[in-house]
Amino acid sequence: MGNLEWEGELALAPGWALFIGRPGDNSPHAHQALQLCVSVRNPLLIESGPLSGASGTCVAIAANTLHSISGGDDGSVFLYVDPRSQLGRIVARTLGANSGATRELPSDWQSRNFYGDHWEGVTAQSAGRVRDRIAEIWVNPEAIDETAMDKRIEAAVGRIRSLIREGTSDARLTARDLAGTVGLSESRLAALFRIGTGVPIRPFVLWTRLQLAVETIGRGASLTEAAHAAGFADSAHLARTFRRMFGTTLSGSVRRLRIVLLQN
Repeated sequence: MGNLEWEGELALAPGWALFIGRPGDNSPHAHQALQLCVSVRNPLLIESGPLSGASGTCVAIAANTLHSISGGDDGSVFLYVDPRSQLGRIVARTLGANSGATRELPSDWQSRNFYGDHWEGVTAQSAGRVRDRIAEIWVNPEAIDETAMDKRIEAAVGRIRSLIREGTSDARLTARDLAGTVGLSESRLAALFRIGTGVPIRPFVLWTRLQLAVETIGRGASLTEAAHAAGFADSAHLARTFRRMFGTTLSGSVRRLRIVLLQN
């Protein structure tokens, strides 16, 4: 699969990303995101790393685990989850010390039902629904807290996004800098932010920068232009960060995908 382009749709949100389609560049690699994979019709096969030889229609791969994947089909679904997020921590506890695990898709989860009735592609609503269905294969849905976001955290999130678009550096996007603007102490903001968004402030900032970079490339900009717009040092820094998070190249993935950017 190593020379194929990725084809399909990519939803990118703070703390997680969802790919639906045909995976491409897939030489042995490891990445920071925990990966949950589903193939509705054909089983997936792990061909390298500690999970080599494992096969199933549902595959979980722990963060920073060497792997490559074959099999599946053009309806493959890959969910990438930040291991520092609430969902990431829960799945990591489920895997324990294992590098990953395989399971079979429940027999009643046919293609139509898995994606949802009247599927018309990835949207904010459908991406969240598919994410939740994949998560439920591995964790009890009651373990995931869906508490409504505090209005002060909504304000902090909005400020982070605005400051990133204005070119603000990470050094000015800390709990200390944000706390006063929303009327919270630094420690209280950090705690409520993690509850409200599912991830701590620092990884939220990184995912938001990646969102902006992907959005910029999707409009036809170069990697250099996208890196500058999103606050990366240069195109090499952006490319390294994307590959470290997802295990594939930014230039070889994004341009052929339909991109959907989600706010939460």
